[in-house]
Amino acid sequence: MPGMLDGRTALITGSGSGMGRSHARLMAERGARVIVHDGDAEGAGATARLVRDAHVGVLWEGTSSMKALDVTTRASAKLGAHEALGSALQDRLDDCDALGGQYRGELSGMAGRAVSFAAQIAAKPEHEPLARQASNALYHAMSAVLMALEGAVLSANGGDARRMLLSRMVIEHHLSARDPLSVGDFSLEPQFADLLLDDRPVTHDQAVRLLSA
Repeated sequence: MPGMLDGRTALITGSGSGMGRSHARLMAERGARVIVHDGDAEGAGATARLVRDAHVGVLWEGTSSMKALDVTTRASAKLGAHEALGSALQDRLDDCDALGGQYRGELSGMAGRAVSFAAQIAAKPEHEPLARQASNALYHAMSAVLMALEGAVLSANGGDARRMLLSRMVIEHHLSARDPLSVGDFSLEPQFADLLLDDRPVTHDQAVRLLSA
């Protein structure tokens, strides 16, 4: 269990390989400060890297909520970063005629909602439990917009429009309300999947047609 050995120090002898290495990593995953000791310098170095990676995993799991709070309480509440992000995304959408008006409008509305939601969460301390939801919404909205723009520009110049379809998948799976016990109503998903898995490039016309359906 992560954190079980927080504040403890473990000296693991013979930790350059085998059971010693396994114990060193296990101790690190439980939160202990691990001292690696082995006559094989190369093996000890490899174990030390595993220990470091184990600590990074624990730190990441423990700080993901803190990163979300940083987005809402500092970047958004104090610096207005969510508004700057929204403006930048809107400007890029306005400049991309290749995307098609209908889907461009949908992306614009989705990005605007994500920015508005982040502003609501940043405005009141009692909304802090929703910080991760707000930061995820900003991330997914930005991803959807940028992938759509990249796909539109690439395909308008003869490249692959696959990213336009992936953009739509982001919206459907991360930014739309879906009943987990229902088949859902995204009836175009099989067509999207077939095109995404096909070796042939997706044309601009194919992507625009599907995104407008």
